Amino acid sequence: KLAATMKILAQGGYQHQIGQDRRLGQPSQQTVSSCLTEVCQVVEEILCPKHIVFEMAEEKKEKLKYIFSLSVEYLK
Repeated sequence: KLAATMKILAQGGYQHQIGQDRRLGQPSQQTVSSCLTEVCQVVEEILCPKHIVFEMAEEKKEKLKYIFSLSVEYLK
């Protein structure tokens, strides 16, 4: 499941093409679709909250707002 999902995410392509990969056991398009859904849900539920964090200290937010406002003014 993980190998098929990683191949789709890394290389792109179609689920049907992944299903023709002999190294993955030639799963059907429906099987690949189910694997992709299952693995992506697990990644979203477990890995994303741990590794993708948007929390920022208030001081840093204010600094970034200020820098952004300067860049906007510069473009006018």
